[in-house]
Amino acid sequence: LGRKQAAVSPGTTTKSEPPAYRQLDDYKGFIFAFVARAPWLIFALTFLGPALIVLAEEDVGDNGTVLGFIRASNLVAALYIVFVIANIFVSPIVGTIADVTPHRKRLIAGSYAATCSGVALCVILTPHTYIAVAFLLLVTLIVGEISAVPVNSYLPEMTDDASEMSAIAARGGVAYTVTSIGYALMALALTEPWRPPLTTSEKVRIAAVTAAVMGAPAALYSVAKLTPRKAARALPPGAKLLTYGIQESVSLFKRVYNKYRQLGTMLVARAFYFGVQRSIVALASTYLVTELDMSSGAVSSVLVLALLLSIPGAIGAARLAQRLPQKTVVLGLLYTMFLSFIVVPFVLYRPAHAPRAFAFGALWGVVTGGLAVVDKSLFSALIPGGMEAKLFGLYASTNSVLEWLPPLVFIAFNEAVGRLRWAMTLLNLFYIIGIATLHTVDVGVGKAQVQATMHLRRHSAPDHHPEGATPAGAGLYAAANRGGAAGGADGAALAALEIEEGKGDGKAEEDMARTE
Repeated sequence: LGRKQAAVSPGTTTKSEPPAYRQLDDYKGFIFAFVARAPWLIFALTFLGPALIVLAEEDVGDNGTVLGFIRASNLVAALYIVFVIANIFVSPIVGTIADVTPHRKRLIAGSYAATCSGVALCVILTPHTYIAVAFLLLVTLIVGEISAVPVNSYLPEMTDDASEMSAIAARGGVAYTVTSIGYALMALALTEPWRPPLTTSEKVRIAAVTAAVMGAPAALYSVAKLTPRKAARALPPGAKLLTYGIQESVSLFKRVYNKYRQLGTMLVARAFYFGVQRSIVALASTYLVTELDMSSGAVSSVLVLALLLSIPGAIGAARLAQRLPQKTVVLGLLYTMFLSFIVVPFVLYRPAHAPRAFAFGALWGVVTGGLAVVDKSLFSALIPGGMEAKLFGLYASTNSVLEWLPPLVFIAFNEAVGRLRWAMTLLNLFYIIGIATLHTVDVGVGKAQVQATMHLRRHSAPDHHPEGATPAGAGLYAAANRGGAAGGADGAALAALEIEEGKGDGKAEEDMARTE
């Protein structure tokens, strides 16, 4: 990337220098955000989730349910639905706070602290407290997701080059995956070799402590390296911070779709395909336990294999995105998932098929690793300048807006039929709609639509670049982030842009522009 950039923009870097973004503190903080979150999330998905299903199965009443109304196998899926619905409302609020206040970094730090504490508190798990821990898991997941929006909003501020964005996102994905694998292997090594075997609760307690201890130092380093950002705009007079976020998410989508049609269409497409993609781990764990009668240890092994192979998936997809259009790479990965879901009910539906689960875990790991990288970088390339945090809030919302529906299909199918064999094929409807919609996105037109707003982008501080290695446009950091007359001018320009996009009647924005 450094050599390629030198050929395109002489003076930006040299053949002997690494890409300029690698010198940024924000880059280091961004990468370590993935390192911090990895053990916490993998603990929840790989150890705690399957353990809750096992404990619930042991505690079912005479009618085969827990809490008197839900199948034990549906407990984790039901919690996941609540988490997703909560995230739909939380993400736009967080995005707005990050845009209209200087608290982006504080949001990240608070989310880290609360998530690490929630994971550590899971040591209270016993066969008698699993319901309480299930609700603790729900709260921890919701709080943990808060950091995703402000962390992701640093990505388009580090570089304007789409290939470099892909590389940064890929490195974040690889850091997440390597840390996840390291944590999972360490937790398995600490819990599985015991003779006699540890109980399910004991394994979770050890895994919880391991996750908290591994994630905390990376979280502290990430917070230390991420640089603060001043508010990009002022909150309109009379608006309330919490409700403004929800109202603006709807208004923002309308403005984006009308003004930046290609970006808006991509958001619609990914609402469908990411709706099912993000729920795969939770649903696959439930499927493997209930249909293939796999133990929690075997399920963990499948997930570790998927994580391991997501590394070459992320690296390979990032390299493909430098040679092929990003949209083409995303579509290829989605078609692969679509075809695999067609095959599942014919070859993976009884305990004798358990070894085949590793093949599907490997395939899904490669695809998921690649999709996470290229999808995010494609989205970043279409974002208007100055709206990074808020649009990444909308990005996270489209991750979740339909994410509750696949688990609901699973639950409804399981409650009605008592099996999940054909549920995977039903989920292909989401891929069909998402793929068809993404085909209509013209990336070239989308980039041209946002080109006029690039001067409003709040770039990472040029102080952290070596001389002559500042990304294009990063010199505007002083005007955009320093405040004073130059910062006020950019704030007024951004307000004028929003008036042009049709935000309300424009009076509040005109007042704000005049004041600044």
